[in-house]
Amino acid sequence: MARLLREATTFLTNIPLILIGVLWGSGIWEKYGESFHPFHFNLGMAFYTLAAGAIGGAVFHGFRHHFPEVLHQRIWKVALMGIGLTLFFNLLAALSAVTSPENYRLWQWTAVAGLIIFGWQTVKFEGFGHSLKFLSVGLIVELFAFGLFAWRQPEAGPFFLFLGSAVIIGTGGLWVTGWSPHQKFNHNDLFHVIQLPGLWLLYRGALLTTTVQLP
Repeated sequence: MARLLREATTFLTNIPLILIGVLWGSGIWEKYGESFHPFHFNLGMAFYTLAAGAIGGAVFHGFRHHFPEVLHQRIWKVALMGIGLTLFFNLLAALSAVTSPENYRLWQWTAVAGLIIFGWQTVKFEGFGHSLKFLSVGLIVELFAFGLFAWRQPEAGPFFLFLGSAVIIGTGGLWVTGWSPHQKFNHNDLFHVIQLPGLWLLYRGALLTTTVQLP
C-alpha cells in the first residue's frame, strides 16, 4: 500500500468522512422530507459536500505522486472547495435556525457572496492560508448561531448542534498547531478522526430538531 499510496493514513482517515457524509446526509434529507425547512436541507447538503471534499482529499493525499503538478493542484482545489461548501451549508443551517424566513433570505445572499470570494481566492492562490481566514470566520458565526439556538431552545437537538460545532472548531484549532502524536499519524489524520464525534453530534442534533423549535 505504501507504494500505491503517498500518505496512506491520511487516505484511510478520509474514508469514514466519505461514508458518513453520504449516509448521514441521506438521513438528514429524510428529515427534510418531513419538515421542508431550510435547516434540514442545508445540513443535509453540508454532509454531502463533506463527502465530496473528502473524496478530493483522499485522492490528493493518497495518489498525489501519480499526478503531474498541475493536476495535483487542481485536485487540491476541488477538495478545498468541498470544505468551503460544507461550511457554507452548515452556516446557512445555523442561520435558518435563529432568524426569521425574511432575515434568513438576506443572510443567505451574504453567505453566497462569501462563498464566491472563497471560490475566487481558492482558484487564484496556492496553498491553504488564504482560505483559512474565511473558514475561521464562518465557523465562529456558526458556533454563535447554534449557541443562540441552544439558549433559545434548551433541548437535546439544539444543544447537540452547538456542542458538535464546538468540537469541530476545537479540532480545527488543534490542526492549526500542526501537532501530531506520531509521524505516521499526522495533524491531518488527527483532525479527521477527532471531528467524527463532532459530526455525529451535528447529525443527531439535526434529527432531534423539530419544526416546532425552528423559526
